[in-house]
Amino acid sequence: MEISPILLAKLLLYSVLWGGIVGALYDVNRIVRVFFGVRYSKKHFDSLYSLRLPFSKKEISLKNKTDKTKGKFIKGAVVLFGDLLSVTVAAVGIVVLNYSYNDGRFRAFTVIGTLVGFLIYYFSLGKLVMLACEPLAFLIKYAICAVFVILGYPIKFFLYFLLKFVRKICFLLRLALEKRRKKVYNIKELDYLLEMAKNGFLKKQGAMPEKEEERKHKEV
Repeated sequence: MEISPILLAKLLLYSVLWGGIVGALYDVNRIVRVFFGVRYSKKHFDSLYSLRLPFSKKEISLKNKTDKTKGKFIKGAVVLFGDLLSVTVAAVGIVVLNYSYNDGRFRAFTVIGTLVGFLIYYFSLGKLVMLACEPLAFLIKYAICAVFVILGYPIKFFLYFLLKFVRKICFLLRLALEKRRKKVYNIKELDYLLEMAKNGFLKKQGAMPEKEEERKHKEV
C-alpha cells in the first residue's frame, strides 16, 4: 500500500523533531556526567572549579594518580552507558515513527532526519543549555559535598575521640589483667617458697611443683 506524500512529509518532520528531543535528553545525560567529574567547558568557569570544600580545603577535582585512575574509569563507564542509552532511545523512537506513519516499513530518511534534528539542537540550543546548566550542576554537586563535609566534621571528631577513649580503656584493662596475673604468680611463688621453707627447702617426694619441673628441665 502506497503512503501519501503528506504522511511521508510528516514522518520526516517528526523525525527531525524527534532528533531535537534526543538532543535534549542527551543534554540531561551530559549534565549527569558533570556530577561524575566530566567537564565540557575547558576555558570557562576555572574559578568555579577551583572552589574548595569547607574545613578540609580540598577541591572536588581529583589530584593523586590513584584517584585519577579511578576517576577516568568511572567517567568512561558513565559516558559509555549514557551514549548507549541515548542511541537506544533514538533507535526506539525511529522504530515507533516508522510503525506509526509508514506501516512498519523502514525509511532511511527517518534516521537522517533524526540525526539532522539532533545536530541542529546540539549546535544551537544545546550550547546555551550546557553553558547555563554545567556551572549549576557543579554548584549543586559542590553544595551536596559541602553539606556532607560540614555534617561529617563533628562526627569525625566525635569518632576520633571515641576511638581514642576505647583504646585507652583497652590499654588499662590489659594493664590491669597483666598486674593481676603477675600478682597471682607472685602469690603462688610465695606459697611455694613458704612450703619449701617448712621442709628446710627439701623437695617433697611425689608430685613436683610446676616451677621445679621447669627448672629441672632447664638444668638438663
